[in-house]
Amino acid sequence: MKENLGMDGDRVSISQQADDFLAFLSQKEVFITRAKRVEGNPTIPSRWLMRLQSQLMRENKTLPKAEYYQLWAKQLWHQNQEIRKMDRPSANPPLNARPRRLSLSAIKRLKDNPYGFYMSDVLRLRPLHPLAHQLDAPRFGALLHAVLASDLISRHSGEPPSQSILEQATRRIFFPYRTHPLWRFYWKNRLDEALSFYNALEVQQDRVADRMLAEITLSSTFKYPCGPFELIAKADRIDLMKDGSVRIIDYKTGKCPSLSEISRFDDMQLVLEGLMIQQEALNVYDVSDVYALQYWDLKTGKCIDIPDVKSLIRNAADEIETLLLQYYEAGEPYDLVLKHLYDDVRHFSRWDEWTQGQMDVKKKQGASL
Repeated sequence: MKENLGMDGDRVSISQQADDFLAFLSQKEVFITRAKRVEGNPTIPSRWLMRLQSQLMRENKTLPKAEYYQLWAKQLWHQNQEIRKMDRPSANPPLNARPRRLSLSAIKRLKDNPYGFYMSDVLRLRPLHPLAHQLDAPRFGALLHAVLASDLISRHSGEPPSQSILEQATRRIFFPYRTHPLWRFYWKNRLDEALSFYNALEVQQDRVADRMLAEITLSSTFKYPCGPFELIAKADRIDLMKDGSVRIIDYKTGKCPSLSEISRFDDMQLVLEGLMIQQEALNVYDVSDVYALQYWDLKTGKCIDIPDVKSLIRNAADEIETLLLQYYEAGEPYDLVLKHLYDDVRHFSRWDEWTQGQMDVKKKQGASL
């Protein structure tokens, strides 16, 4: 079906991955490992590995064993010693080991997924990039943000979006993905639709900005009883008005938060950016007040204008102080949360090993473990 539509078949992606794999395999020292058990179930070697071993045996050769690591593994097992059951370790580092320079994304992780925060922000662990890079939704959103930033940087206040600049930026930024199987059939249409919504939303603005800032980095220091914290953020767009007031805009290519989620601070990004600006994060400009916080939904063409901005910003200041005191003064551990028990968190926490693969599905979703 893909070939009939003019798209690359599965053989193309498999060949690309095989080429990358062979490039890694050609390094000076390579460790080939496999899991003998997955979720408690025994596995068999892949056909590729069995064929490789068989071919080497024909030539009276074999893959060398990593004897040092095997010996180390055997020393971990002492049959003469009594094996005592242990409690699952707690992710509870000392207070002085907890980071005090936090991005707004890290704040969201700390609030929603404490163990994920422990992995990425305390231990600074990052997953390896996949061998085959895909043009997926997050990547598409990041590239589209870069296109819109190019437009803002190039035009003056009051001017409509420059179609020539948008087209040039699109060709340049999306160039590496021009041969992607889904580019012509899906992402190109999504891009054209998003740019059309962007142009329409620009015209609908009630006030013309005196100056527009794109992809600007904000930094602000907050002092609490548990010590100072530096919050950092990258705002998609900040419009500066002649009277010193500010409009902050966040582009959304995926799911846009609802007003109820924003009021409950389930999504704090935009509100915290407003708080940072009121804390003189834009002190190089003559800024007086944040008058508007907006989400531009580039998937539906809607503008979500957050009401009661000043009250939300005041409440956000209390919310973030409570959150930070919880982990930096009370010293609470970074607990696992069931609804975030997936992928990297599940693997790194050794959830299946500690629970012997049994998850109590009756537990309330979101309960801490």
